Amino acid sequence: CYFLEQSDTTLKEVVAAIYQAHPYEAPVMFTENFFSILHIRGSDIDNPNRFWNRQDVDWVPKAVGQ
Repeated sequence: CYFLEQSDTTLKEVVAAIYQAHPYEAPVMFTENFFSILHIRGSDIDNPNRFWNRQDVDWVPKAVGQ
């Protein structure tokens, strides 16, 4: 699994390198676009939509014997 910046040039270079180094004549490669964000930890600690800020605590597992 590899994550690359969105660049046609980079993708072509990586695919060419894999093709050159791979022992099979036609290696199988899957490519997929995805979107990721850079999260700053604690920046939304008070967000009411986060599970830890919910009034009901259904996400907490019950203790053994309860």
